[in-house]
Amino acid sequence: MAKKKAKPKKNPYDQCKDCLPAKCCLYVAMEIDEPETRNDFDYLLWKIAHKKVSFYIHRRKWHIRFESRCEFLKKHNKCGIYDTRPKVCRIHSIDTCEYHSDEYEFDVHFKTYEQLRVYIKKDHPRWRI
Repeated sequence: MAKKKAKPKKNPYDQCKDCLPAKCCLYVAMEIDEPETRNDFDYLLWKIAHKKVSFYIHRRKWHIRFESRCEFLKKHNKCGIYDTRPKVCRIHSIDTCEYHSDEYEFDVHFKTYEQLRVYIKKDHPRWRI
């Protein structure tokens, strides 16, 4: 029986070399409940009115995103705490990375108040927002 060849170990930075400037280190995002009511959407409008806040839908789940550079991201986009980085950073891989081109592959990305308002008006034309 032939032995399986062991996969060669990759340099940890190899998976990110095409993604520079380290896109995953430039924001924080969290899943949120899908907005259902007029008040839910009004609250989202309030949030997106703040600088560096956006919302996106990815795989039918809503997320809020805050543009904020990791304080440990050093020159040349290397991690300053690589050996002790948080688990979320350690398990992040090219296989789970949502960045595949110049734009993320979100179903919808609301970057402005107006984009979100238009979406709401389209889905709920009777609401006065």
